[in-house]
Amino acid sequence: MKTTLGLTLLLFATLFSCMRQEKPLPAELSRAESVMWEHPDSALLCLSSLDSSIMNEPENIRMYHALLKIKAKDKLYIPHESDSLIKSIVQYYEDYGTPDQLMEAYYYLGSTYRDMGDAPRAVRAFQDAADIGKDSKRYDILGRVYEQMGYRLAYQGLYDEALEAYRKSYEYKMYDKGKGEVIALRNIARIYNAKQDTDSAIYYYQSAYEKALLLNDQSRIDNVLRELSSIYIDMGKYDLAKDLFSKVSSMKNQANIYFGLGCIYESYKQIDSALYYFEKANEYGNIYMKKNTYRILSKIKNQEGDRKLALNYAYKCIELSDSIKNQTKTEAVAKVNSLYKYQHTEKENVQLKIDNEKRKIRNYQFALFVVLIIFFSLCYIYVLEKKKKAAIEKEKKIRLLKENQYAESLDCIESNNKKISYLEELLQQSECQRDNFKKQLVQSQKELLELSNRKILTSQNEKSLLEIAFRKSEVYRLFHETSNNTDTEIQNKDWKELRKEIDTTYSNFTAQLYALYPQISELELHICYLIKISMPVKDIARLVGRSTPAITASRIRLYKKIHGTEGTAEMMDKFIADL
Repeated sequence: MKTTLGLTLLLFATLFSCMRQEKPLPAELSRAESVMWEHPDSALLCLSSLDSSIMNEPENIRMYHALLKIKAKDKLYIPHESDSLIKSIVQYYEDYGTPDQLMEAYYYLGSTYRDMGDAPRAVRAFQDAADIGKDSKRYDILGRVYEQMGYRLAYQGLYDEALEAYRKSYEYKMYDKGKGEVIALRNIARIYNAKQDTDSAIYYYQSAYEKALLLNDQSRIDNVLRELSSIYIDMGKYDLAKDLFSKVSSMKNQANIYFGLGCIYESYKQIDSALYYFEKANEYGNIYMKKNTYRILSKIKNQEGDRKLALNYAYKCIELSDSIKNQTKTEAVAKVNSLYKYQHTEKENVQLKIDNEKRKIRNYQFALFVVLIIFFSLCYIYVLEKKKKAAIEKEKKIRLLKENQYAESLDCIESNNKKISYLEELLQQSECQRDNFKKQLVQSQKELLELSNRKILTSQNEKSLLEIAFRKSEVYRLFHETSNNTDTEIQNKDWKELRKEIDTTYSNFTAQLYALYPQISELELHICYLIKISMPVKDIARLVGRSTPAITASRIRLYKKIHGTEGTAEMMDKFIADL
């Protein structure tokens, strides 16, 4: 097998020595990509550590490394300050990448222009990404593409175009069935509110609220309630708005809540309270909030007869209104939309020419097809063999682990006792036969088994004492009490302390998990720790911020990753309990 593969690789290298070679991605890049979604800070740290060594890698790896760094910074909300790097990435994937790679590159090009404050070019890049990804199955990226496009269009007042983009975003985010749906529904509601279609806005806000309740996502619930209450305030339905505010989990430093309460108390003629909340809204609000706050403060002071202060507030309101107008580039974005339609037609003509060129290229590609089939078939066989070896190695580790567990178990003591009973019978027989050599041999075997039993009992007693001490520890009590107390939150240091105590009590528990599943994530480790301390599934879900079905799915997935075979959540629980 190895000889055949080597000869084929040599043939392939000879035939395609002039063609572009692409080296497989280093393990560090794959590892960074795997933790990107949940731990972008760790991913960025890993990627940054490769900056010097990556310069010696082929271009495809350098470009992918650069794209991953941009992606990590985007997830960490680190503003992109220059478009030079992402433009070179886009150009590379234009020439050599897949449609999905090119779509993602254009998405981050749009994100870069967004951070640079260039709305027209941001919209154009997002539109290009959407056009390239029209047949893609990467619904997560497409959902974000249309979402970002909607943001840019909405901020410029192009509400019909923004609504269309948000609807497309919602369609793609429905595939994920997660928090993205809440945001998408909220965005649609915002546009209807901007278009003064209040009934539709309320409908979509209520849909977003119901979806957030199903997901038990308090931050999303608060976000939707704050915005919906603002609509009720605009409608003069102050009691409804106040009722919604009461359901918000935290009102600290929330400018729109302060503004809403100011409006409510103004309607109740409680002017001192209204002024207090308007001042708080002005302290924490953005430029739009401050403009509205100054407008209302001017009106109140005018009604109180304080003309000087009322005029001062009015001037501030006018100044902020001018600043807002200067930020708006509606005409430029509208031109980009028109230009896009023209470019789209031109692209179709160019595509026809490209298709003709592709037909010619296919004739040359056919000669290489057979060699490629042979090569990839052998590669496939090689990968299968590699996976098979990995599965055998994992099976050996699990078998050894079970043997070690048995060697320290009560079952082993029982088995030893049976052997001891048998040896005692042999001793009696050797006494009758006066066979001293056999008697000494049997006696030695019996003593070894008795010594083994004493060691096991000593080990069992030691483990019991360690476990009793652990169950009385501060960190054990903290986690069990926190599961019933929603006011207490688990900190990162608490997880570290729990890990330390578990590893002390259960003989390097974490190291054993890593040995069986090196790619285990921090979230999966936390789930295993909580299973080990006998936490109910619903409490595990609350402590790690996931739903109960998600925890069940994680346990099933972990069992398969560790054992290489299908299993149930209960089987995973038993495995962790025995580890």
